[in-house]
Amino acid sequence: MRSKVFLVLAVLLFSAPFLFFLLQSVAVSWRYPEVLPAVFSMQTWWLALKGAGLAASLKLAVALAGLVALVATISGFLMGKMLVKHPKKHLLIRLAYLPYAFSPVVYAFCLQFFFSKRNCPVPLQALRWRIF
Repeated sequence: MRSKVFLVLAVLLFSAPFLFFLLQSVAVSWRYPEVLPAVFSMQTWWLALKGAGLAASLKLAVALAGLVALVATISGFLMGKMLVKHPKKHLLIRLAYLPYAFSPVVYAFCLQFFFSKRNCPVPLQALRWRIF
């Protein structure tokens, strides 16, 4: 009984932000003191789906995501199969965890330090935003 109550509370806690955004997307005029909106409308959804080729963009995005997921799954399976048979598999598995231990931000600072010590133009300076 207690675990069911905990499960229901956990589901409500994690779904509350999504439900709020869904409710906010159909609310016409929802001001602060009101607990719930007075008027609901699907007008914003219809405008979003009709305008500027959004449906075509959504189809393309889903197709590309599916293709990337398929290629990543197949290549990951093949790489894992090759890794199991490799003579230095323990070393390669440890090297695979290196990106988690060495974050990209730390890596960027190391590159900047490396290029500044060699008096090379720092490639990270090219990414600075120009205000004027």
